Amino acid sequence: MIRIRKSDLKTENLGKCDDQLALVSKDKLFFCTNTNKVYYTDLEMNNGVEIIKEGRETVCDLKLYGDDELFYIVVPQSGENLIFNGRKLYKINIKTKENMLLTENLSEYYLTNNYVYYQPYSNEETGAFRIDEQTGEKTPIIIHLSGEIFRCDHNGENKELVFKSNTVYFSQMIVENNYIFGGTIIFDRENTKLLDIHKLICLDIHNKEWWYIENK
Repeated sequence: MIRIRKSDLKTENLGKCDDQLALVSKDKLFFCTNTNKVYYTDLEMNNGVEIIKEGRETVCDLKLYGDDELFYIVVPQSGENLIFNGRKLYKINIKTKENMLLTENLSEYYLTNNYVYYQPYSNEETGAFRIDEQTGEKTPIIIHLSGEIFRCDHNGENKELVFKSNTVYFSQMIVENNYIFGGTIIFDRENTKLLDIHKLICLDIHNKEWWYIENK
């Protein structure tokens, strides 16, 4: 693994590492192994400490809040019917190893100083189809976002519905102050077709109004 110093761009070889570097903090390097174990080291890649034991379910999307709170996603294996029903969001204290399940059936989440914003996962069949212009082949459109945005405290308490719609779907959320930004899918249920895919959108959390962000 190579480290580059920002001040003068000099490089330093920290040694061989076969694991994936998942997160860097001010004094720690966090790694995921191919057996889904998570551990951290100091910035010299020494003094490793295991925080999540190896397992069959994939661990990903690590986010560190403060010095101790590590949020991470677990991707469950599909059930016997091979239907995927979303991911699980956990928080672990890296000092005490206390582990907490915050929510299941998750699509995505965003961490702020006060809240965890998240969207449930959905396997909704819309009744609409994408049609290949060359072959005419129809592909059913399935939306994996529920149209709901929730938030809760970092400990999972005080769950609150922030936004709900069956026509507007946010994706890749970014939360800044009282606003949620993201890409969007607008679904015309009356005519069972998709509109305005991947436009930028902004939601005012307080008054629930949303609008497009237009490029000028």
